[in-house]
Amino acid sequence: MGSAFIADTERSLLLLRVKELEEHHATFRDSVICAFNQLLDLKDLSTGVHSTRLAEWAIRVARKLNVPEDRLYQVEVAALLHDVGKIGVPDAILKKAAPLTAEERTVINRHPEYSWSILRLFSGLEEASLYALHQHESVDGSGYPAGL
Repeated sequence: MGSAFIADTERSLLLLRVKELEEHHATFRDSVICAFNQLLDLKDLSTGVHSTRLAEWAIRVARKLNVPEDRLYQVEVAALLHDVGKIGVPDAILKKAAPLTAEERTVINRHPEYSWSILRLFSGLEEASLYALHQHESVDGSGYPAGL
């Protein structure tokens, strides 16, 4: 066997190992996303169920808007985890049946920033983190957190 054959074999084995590691990373990332979604269910069942339903709708809408297939994952993750920041909102506010005070509204309105601060830490989810950050923005600029 020539040295070219050995080099090609080593290169092939290295490429297979890289592909294996990439698949492992993707599986791990997806598992973490599912775990966060389950945490939302534990914090507030209606939030987790809402997020799962929203993810299904977000993909449908994104496809209707001809969002490229390679960006649908970001849309799906953002929809699933857009409210993960609610973990940082006290239950007394999150589950309050009565209208929120101005101070409580300020606290709950920070949840998109909390979601962003969590999602941005995941390599490859930078786009999803921005979608989560701006989930409550409005066309007329009256939304939050930035009033865009």
